[in-house]
Amino acid sequence: MKISKETLDIIKNCSTINLNLLIKKDTNRITTISQMKNILMSAEIKEKFDKDLIFSDCDYFLRLTTSLSDPEILLNEKNRFFFIKDKETSIKFYNSVKNKLDTPRKVIELPDKSFKFKLSKKHLDKIILLSKKSYSPDIFFIANGTNIKCLITNKMDPRLTFIHNTSAIEFTIGKTKDRYTAFFKTENFKMMSDDYDVVISKQKVSHFINRNKKIEYWVALEPSSQLSDKGNLIDDIENKMNKLHKGNLIDDIENKINKLYQQREKILNDSEI
Repeated sequence: MKISKETLDIIKNCSTINLNLLIKKDTNRITTISQMKNILMSAEIKEKFDKDLIFSDCDYFLRLTTSLSDPEILLNEKNRFFFIKDKETSIKFYNSVKNKLDTPRKVIELPDKSFKFKLSKKHLDKIILLSKKSYSPDIFFIANGTNIKCLITNKMDPRLTFIHNTSAIEFTIGKTKDRYTAFFKTENFKMMSDDYDVVISKQKVSHFINRNKKIEYWVALEPSSQLSDKGNLIDDIENKMNKLHKGNLIDDIENKINKLYQQREKILNDSEI
């Protein structure tokens, strides 16, 4: 059976989530789950195989398969191995043991679909590119009742990290009447480049639905996400900072430090006398 480039691209995407992969027989759907169980992916492919394909390292399978021109897969009746072939070359590939793999049992049904927005291919590509270029581990989607903005940053205090040049990259991705802050880790953004409908559950699970292909991802949000209609995390932080400034807390601390220095100088001068 010939294996299409589209299917190889999907398997390649699966390898970024988990190197283990089971393609079940008599189905045209591939599913995979990350080892941390915080990313689930499901995709429809063109092919249906009459035997299971079981990979402990699907990246290794891809390297061999893409080294051939116009490859096809020939399955063995006992399912212990299969052949990857083209006109000149034949590669014998042994199946892994199924019960040793991390494989999902079923897809997720969101308990609620509280918030929705569209994420274009342009914006998704920008998020992934800028996250890598800036070494930023955190991605926020911030809805303020008017716009949805994406913030790419490192939410940790820069003084506590080894990254000397920290940054906060922000851009608008759409309009909204909702108010929330959805927080993701950059390392969990494994979506294939395309346009997506995004659904956010208040149970802190997201659903990315490809608008052009039958590919879906479920990605866990970080616990500090704020998913309520009463405001968002960034507003809360800004309000607290404003209160601190209005209360002149910084000025009070500086005055106390100055008084301590003055007392120290007086003690030193008195001891010299």
